[in-house]
Amino acid sequence: MPYREHNNTRKTASGNSDAADLRLQRNVAKVRQLGDRAVYEMLLELAAVTGQRATVESVVARYAAIDQASLYVTRGDRFAPRPLLLVRREP
Repeated sequence: MPYREHNNTRKTASGNSDAADLRLQRNVAKVRQLGDRAVYEMLLELAAVTGQRATVESVVARYAAIDQASLYVTRGDRFAPRPLLLVRREP
């Protein structure tokens, strides 16, 4: 089975390391499981901390307009599988 060696320092397109992206994905999934109110409160806090409420509202409206069925068909409703890590044992 092909594998990819995980690099905690390699930068992704977002400018973050693989590890940081995986950590964010994991935390987003946990927050989502807390329900709509928790997501709402998190977005309110983000807007308050950044002073960008209009931007947060605009992004939320854009995401709210996404067709859920199309998202499902294109697999855009889930994260890519986590990479397999190869653990090598010294002989």
